[in-house]
Amino acid sequence: MMPSRTMVVLTSALVLFAASCAAEPEPAADKWAVCAADEPTHVTLTDVGELREMHVACQGNKGPGIVMLHGFPEYWRAYKGVMGLLAATHQTVVPDQRGYNLTAKPDGISSYHIDKLAADIKALLERLTDPVTGTLKRGEVTLVGHDWGGAVAWVVAHRYPELVGRLVIVNGPHPDAFHREYTENPAQKSASGYMSLFSTVGIEPTLMANDFGLLMGALGSSLSKEDKAAYLAMFKAGGESGLTSMLNWYRANINTDTGQMTVKDVTVKVPTLVVWGMDDTALLPGCMAGLETWVSDLKRQRIPGATHWVMHERPKTVARAIADFTAGLPIPATAAAE
Repeated sequence: MMPSRTMVVLTSALVLFAASCAAEPEPAADKWAVCAADEPTHVTLTDVGELREMHVACQGNKGPGIVMLHGFPEYWRAYKGVMGLLAATHQTVVPDQRGYNLTAKPDGISSYHIDKLAADIKALLERLTDPVTGTLKRGEVTLVGHDWGGAVAWVVAHRYPELVGRLVIVNGPHPDAFHREYTENPAQKSASGYMSLFSTVGIEPTLMANDFGLLMGALGSSLSKEDKAAYLAMFKAGGESGLTSMLNWYRANINTDTGQMTVKDVTVKVPTLVVWGMDDTALLPGCMAGLETWVSDLKRQRIPGATHWVMHERPKTVARAIADFTAGLPIPATAAAE
């Protein structure tokens, strides 16, 4: 448990750390809250499904609900810019997922199987849409996922459609489409070489060297100076065990010989928008092809010139796509320049 149960609103753009402190301002525990509109509010929810604690950032206190799931090696801050753009007219919620930042980090690779990751988000959605204590409307939430958060979002929409009104995927391949691309497109298999590295047990000291140089380098120029400081602080606060929890997502869910995930035949019937930064060098645009096989109500939007880290590079474009799709407005096949 956190040492205090008082709500603290994030008041500084740069997250500060002492050696023994966690990576975020101390959140309130045990209850949901009305979220501030002008800056993220931080809450620790207890007993979210199997998780003892889940740290959640939220912003905005009126309008449709939007729950956004980050990927590797990020945390809630992946959506900070998008949250700020949506908060005046939406209620945005971004959890640190299992094993990340201030959320619980169960031991063992099997604790990070996609079944458990999806069940965490099911439990969170149920909490947020509880008719007595929740603030979002059940069945009307727009669920957004990027990277591994996309994989979780695909599965949640497949297994628990009653909790999801609309699905938005941002550079997060559908599990079956990724398997196809991995086996049939040599360029995608080559681009996925990092997955074998991250799946290797014992690789943590290599990734931690030089102030987590490999991870910080992978994020590239997409992060502002402020964000780089916050991400490095988050990595350092977690240390080797925290990095292991993050890497266990790869170890538990992907066969790097075949590209097969631990889930397949993922069909989705809720309205779905797939947004893709077309210069993604890790998850190639071929992952967008043929999704009609599994998705019955599908729209796509391409973002030219954007990389895998599109939410940092083009937050206005991503926020506009989410807001327009949530409102049922037309979605252009190619996004306009910001």
